[in-house]
Amino acid sequence: MVRGRVHLEDIGRGRSRLIITEIPFQVNKSQLIERIATLVRDGVLEGISDLRDESDRQGMRIVIELTKTDDPEAVLRKLYKHTPLQTTFGIILLALVNGEPRILTLKQALKVYIDHQLEVIRRCALFELNKAEKRANILRGLMIALKNLDAVIDLIRKADSEKEARSDLMKKFKLDQEQAQAILDMPLKRLTHLEQDKILKELSALEERISELKALLGSPEKMRSHLIEDQLVQKTKYSDPRRTQIVLLGEGISSKEMLTASSLVEADDVLVGITAEGKIGRCAPEKINEKGFEIHKWIIKSNTQQTVYFATETGKSYGIYVETLPRVETFAAGIDAKLISDWDQRDAIRAIFSISSEDKKSEEASVITCTKKGLVKKTLASELPFASAQSFVLCKINPGDQLMTVLVSKNNEEDVMLVSEDGMAIRFDQKDLRPMGLIAAGVNGMKLKEGVNLAGAILAGEKDFCCFVTSDWGLGKIAVSEFPKQARYGQGVKALRLNLAEKVAGAIRFEGGKSVILLRYGKHKTRQVRPAMVKPIKRTKMLEYFIKLINQVVSDIEVISSVEDRKKTKPDEGEREEKRQKEPAGSDRKAKFLSKKSAKHSRKQ
Repeated sequence: MVRGRVHLEDIGRGRSRLIITEIPFQVNKSQLIERIATLVRDGVLEGISDLRDESDRQGMRIVIELTKTDDPEAVLRKLYKHTPLQTTFGIILLALVNGEPRILTLKQALKVYIDHQLEVIRRCALFELNKAEKRANILRGLMIALKNLDAVIDLIRKADSEKEARSDLMKKFKLDQEQAQAILDMPLKRLTHLEQDKILKELSALEERISELKALLGSPEKMRSHLIEDQLVQKTKYSDPRRTQIVLLGEGISSKEMLTASSLVEADDVLVGITAEGKIGRCAPEKINEKGFEIHKWIIKSNTQQTVYFATETGKSYGIYVETLPRVETFAAGIDAKLISDWDQRDAIRAIFSISSEDKKSEEASVITCTKKGLVKKTLASELPFASAQSFVLCKINPGDQLMTVLVSKNNEEDVMLVSEDGMAIRFDQKDLRPMGLIAAGVNGMKLKEGVNLAGAILAGEKDFCCFVTSDWGLGKIAVSEFPKQARYGQGVKALRLNLAEKVAGAIRFEGGKSVILLRYGKHKTRQVRPAMVKPIKRTKMLEYFIKLINQVVSDIEVISSVEDRKKTKPDEGEREEKRQKEPAGSDRKAKFLSKKSAKHSRKQ
């Protein structure tokens, strides 16, 4: 059974629509749309208010808008039942086996294929062995002639004909006919010492190859190993990614229960990245730790059930389903973003973030945009459009301003913290930001001095740390609790002490564990930093300086979390207090230590 790929989109006000992005093999798109329209006119399909084809060069997109009253799943089931959106693809494994036609099972077909390949390997090895033995036999004859060169020349000179010379060579030096003929055909140039060395090397290589071929023919295990190696080579040359998805249903699960593509896709963690050239793709999170893996400017950890958005400096944004992105080994091998969106490469990307379907349904989840001039805007995640080839305005950007970053908030519990280039920081309650529509510009978040821009923005709690980086490779973390809560649109407090001409390049919420901190410098270059290398400092102090690269200036800092949710890895006060209660008191701990020391001393004696 083959089904088209369908996504369900909620368009608000109790209405939804079905989006068909792929159709079964050998199904014509125009005929499918015509069939759906006919069924709607005949009253077989009910609940469809609009049907249109939005397919373009970016890909297929058939939109089926539904009425408020109808159940989307019921409509989709009818589409599968009455239209070619679901088809069956018949396969018969009929093959000639030993000259007889037979219908095979998959296992039998694979066994016949393997046996045939082993026979091919055996014949190839036998052919090469015979050829090598013939050549080695001739070379042995030439070596005999070269060792007895004067006698061979005298014998050939005295012979009356070629036949007599060949016969005399065979009798005197015990050669066969092929060896004797090769000696007679040997040109004079092969009598030099250099040519003799070449013959000797060729004979040695042939004898080694002959022993390898004999070992291969005499060992079924070696023949199977050779077959495995050969198949891997074929895979490297000719394989391409699977274009369909095979669904293995669990026990008790019917295929009729699995309707949309999102219900078939597991939430696998992936890294989504986009290069400066506009290539976008996804790969396994472990790739970031591989040596030689190129980390591009825009990268985020997400999963295959989420929608990733990338926003430009002018406030435009584009949404793409993570599951539809190609799996790649490097992001440079991804698909061109211009083919799946109307993004103009002249409009530079400034942020990348992902939203889950649960976030879009939540009444508290929101997206917070921050501009370089200090404007902050909060928009509910439910207002964000679903993935589409068309762009939408994430926030209005005033003339002379640019989008700096985008923060995703799961709830209203975390505070907003803004950091300026001159080392000032302000922390205020997230509830001070009233949710606004997409086209709004936002409100003032921080008072900035003339010529100073915002350098970073984070969402953090009282027990979190804020990690700072400066343009001169200063790196460190400061407890968020050291920054007093203030009202929005203040100058803030001094966060760092900077050198002359030094600026704050960026700030992130510090995450420990196996997270990866990325320092951006130069032209799209990246350096990884382990969380253990980030030292804590007090507010208003200078940062410790990281290993500085000559003539390179840090431009930004990012973090890729190793956990699903962005919870702190450090235990809170309640957990630490509970741990202290389980441990012995001070005097007990001291007595315990002394008793261990005494026991160790007695063992040494």
